[in-house]
Amino acid sequence: MLFLVVAGVAALSEPPNKKTSLRAQVATATPLEQQQQNAAPAVTRAVALTTAAGFAAIAADVFVTKRVMPGIDQAGRAAAAAADARYDSLAGNALSNVAPCLAAATATACAETRKNDRRRALAVAGSWLALNPVVLAFKSAFHRERPDPLHHRDKFSFPSGHTTNAAFFSASLFAILLPSLANRNTPPITPLFLCALCTSAVAVGRVLTDAHFVSDTLAGASLGIFAASLAALLASDPSDAVDA
Repeated sequence: MLFLVVAGVAALSEPPNKKTSLRAQVATATPLEQQQQNAAPAVTRAVALTTAAGFAAIAADVFVTKRVMPGIDQAGRAAAAAADARYDSLAGNALSNVAPCLAAATATACAETRKNDRRRALAVAGSWLALNPVVLAFKSAFHRERPDPLHHRDKFSFPSGHTTNAAFFSASLFAILLPSLANRNTPPITPLFLCALCTSAVAVGRVLTDAHFVSDTLAGASLGIFAASLAALLASDPSDAVDA
């Protein structure tokens, strides 16, 4: 989970020296920095393709080949069952609630970003509006029952909607929106750590509450990073490309 999220956010994060637009930095950017800036869209496209392939591979293993994920799911359920049920549920619900908190923070960032960079806010908002119908469509298509269907209204679990949104919101917030709002050099490790932490926390919470299998959360993280990659591509301005 951590590797998946870190790899995605690493590609979505802006180069440390990007403050306003690439053209504004032509006079000061080194040739290496210019090459990195020009390569960013290609890397983001690669992340989108990789996460889409990852989602497909997880789904194929869960529903067709059943070689890897069933064992991981069983281990996750065993770990959740080993903990005290009262604290297990309390911690799980608390961690699950990280997702709506991220949604609120991202909405606030979009509102502030709109003043300086409308393209970013619209890209994130549009991608999110398209994301949740896709999640619901996948749930209906796969018809996978939850680990504990009796205690959850929505009985279908694949992929995890909470984890999908956590990955999307954290990647959009920390890698797309906040670097623009801060308008300063951002240490690359900061968005990586925050996104990985938030997504993993929500994923663990969903497993602890018996709402999802581990594979549901892995698929959700893949889908969320994929959607954030599309948002990053939509947010990028082709006219900002500079010649190395």
